[in-house]
Amino acid sequence: MELVIGLIGWIIGLFLWSNIIGNLFATTPILLNLKRSGYIKHIKWLPVIGGILFATSVLIATGIWLRPFFIGSLAAGVIILFKIPGLRSEALENIQRDYPELSQHKHKS
Repeated sequence: MELVIGLIGWIIGLFLWSNIIGNLFATTPILLNLKRSGYIKHIKWLPVIGGILFATSVLIATGIWLRPFFIGSLAAGVIILFKIPGLRSEALENIQRDYPELSQHKHKS
């Protein structure tokens, strides 16, 4: 049964860790660069910080109460660390959707 819980932790951990690592190492640097360049006026921090806090809360809770799930999610976290370039392209797509002023700026150029 622990193996099944660990496998479920690995699957869900892929999403949780991609949210944490993606927001820290992909979304935030892109947003800061766009703000510095003047392409966006302000950064919507709530989705970035909220995503990190939610995923972190789930991982901490499972680390305390559901150890096999947490161990499975740690394995997923290692995999996600090697997928950061892929997370950057996904983050860029999300940013283009969340910041309509980018598409307006693109058409002006």
